[in-house]
Amino acid sequence: MAADGSIRIDVELLATKALKDLKTLEQAFNKLGNVGKVFGSLGDSTKTFSKTFEMLQGVVSSKAAMITAGITSIALAYSKLYEASKQNFGENLERYGQVFQQLGSIVSGVTNEMMACFSQVTGFDFSFSSLIAGAIEFESAMARASATMEVTGQGIQVLTNSARELGATTRYTATEVAEAYTYMGTAGFSLQESLNSIQSVLDLTTIEAMELGAASDIVTDGLTALGMSADQAGNFVDYMAAASVKTNTSVEMMGETMKYAGSVAGTLGISMDDLSVAMGLMANSSVKASRAGTAIRTLLANLSAPTDTVAAAMKKYGIALITAKDGSVDLDATLRNLRSSLKGLPLVEQTAACKELAGKCFAA
Repeated sequence: MAADGSIRIDVELLATKALKDLKTLEQAFNKLGNVGKVFGSLGDSTKTFSKTFEMLQGVVSSKAAMITAGITSIALAYSKLYEASKQNFGENLERYGQVFQQLGSIVSGVTNEMMACFSQVTGFDFSFSSLIAGAIEFESAMARASATMEVTGQGIQVLTNSARELGATTRYTATEVAEAYTYMGTAGFSLQESLNSIQSVLDLTTIEAMELGAASDIVTDGLTALGMSADQAGNFVDYMAAASVKTNTSVEMMGETMKYAGSVAGTLGISMDDLSVAMGLMANSSVKASRAGTAIRTLLANLSAPTDTVAAAMKKYGIALITAKDGSVDLDATLRNLRSSLKGLPLVEQTAACKELAGKCFAA
């Protein structure tokens, strides 16, 4: 800082300018009506800017402090405003156009350096072409979701409103939510079932980094395969989450296992609780994903409808398919029976028996 304090004055003027612009951003939010209300007031952002700037200016250069403080204050709120505006762009072309021209001017006017940093952080394109492209993408995604779910009229509006709301209040865009709804519709979920299940799908994505559409596909396919209803999605997700956290597997790997073993397990009435435990234990032995699915499917198929060779092996080792009172297969009890029956055998004979009962994957 110069002896006359000139740099200090320049920095303070820049900070004052940024604070003024944040106030203008707040006013622009208010002009957006109901969408603006989703994001609330930017008053806290103004406070955040001041505190961040004061904290950083003694550590890094004043200009760097101002840039960091400015981005910290508005990036998240602005990104949500941007996404929400894309979804409503077709309905609010003139209003949003005016607001975004104003906001783009504000942000670019803070300083050239801040605009460069802001663009790198957010990847925003302030042009109309970007907004129109986003709107078209969302409308197309909603059209696919509505068609696969076979909803019409008011149902389409309900689904659209849900996608927009989740796009504005979660880390996913409304287009990604619409794609998740498409997977649900493909799985035969009704509008209400999809609305009831979407939060469970979102919860599943928080466990590990994965696309919302992929999580929706795993949940809907798994529920369908096991004969579970949409209102059981929460339980299904809880079991997957527990296995993913406590064992050496992942949600995506278990989804792959379900592709191979889910339908057979569902036919035999096996619970997701037992199946998730089995997938976790096999993963701890390095049998995962499709290999685990193939092994479980082969074992269940062989024990439920044994060939002469399998029947002889079951009789020889005292292995049985354990069922509950309602006739469903108790997978946990069946696997315990299998382990106890083979436990005292030499390793070579154990491997040979497992191969006969469930194939090479299980034997490995």
